[in-house]
Amino acid sequence: MKHKTMALIILLVIVISCSKGETVNSQLAFIMLNEQSVFNEKMLNDQLIMDWGSSFGISKYSEKDKAVTFELLGITIAVAEMPLPIPSGDLEFPIKTAWYWENAEKDIKNHKYHLVVFGNGNTSKKDVTILLTKVAASLLKIENGLGVYWGSSSQVIQTDLFCGYADMIKSDTNPIPIWIKTTGYKNEDDSFYLYTIGLKDFGLRELEIEKYNGHWSDGLSFLMEISNYLIENGPIIKDGNTVGSSAEEKIVARYKKSSLKNDEDVISFIW
Repeated sequence: MKHKTMALIILLVIVISCSKGETVNSQLAFIMLNEQSVFNEKMLNDQLIMDWGSSFGISKYSEKDKAVTFELLGITIAVAEMPLPIPSGDLEFPIKTAWYWENAEKDIKNHKYHLVVFGNGNTSKKDVTILLTKVAASLLKIENGLGVYWGSSSQVIQTDLFCGYADMIKSDTNPIPIWIKTTGYKNEDDSFYLYTIGLKDFGLRELEIEKYNGHWSDGLSFLMEISNYLIENGPIIKDGNTVGSSAEEKIVARYKKSSLKNDEDVISFIW
């Protein structure tokens, strides 16, 4: 997406100019606003400590041209205010598949500003993603934001739900509904084609179920569970392995090209 690429280039320039470390892993999010941004160093520092504990004090805070950078737990964060809405083309699919945001199109349509929030550091992708999730949640509260567009999973998530998912981190639980989209459609034979978006961002194969005959929500829950398992453990499900919640349930994992995107390698599950 052009908007995401441009924002990433802008923030990479900012981060590289302010950071001495080598960029290893990064993450990106967009916060939708109705009003101009109001946060400053003290507001952000206080909110982060309130939300996540005293270890979340920020350092090396710098501001330049409507963008700020700072360090947090060894990771460099950049936040840039964009005086325009996120382009509607970027949001068309996320809004269409925003199952948990009933009025997403209406609520998002007239937003006027957004923040681009970028993090990078010499640590794991998961660590950077967790930290950026926390920063985004705290910024949402300060700004009274509409919600977050999490680009790598093609999701728009309203503020209350995003902050609720982010709080899962406090109990050492990954907020998979933010990081990974599970979605799909009905096949002609009334089965469901279900798939994930977002695992590729963690260096993993996306998942699909070509024909799911149960209730679609159970299939989506299965994909979320497997996504979390892979993010925690790495690509340990191999071609031909079986998975299942019981000894009787044998679900076969197959490596193949996606039925949706012919150029993408996926793990396809077969009942």
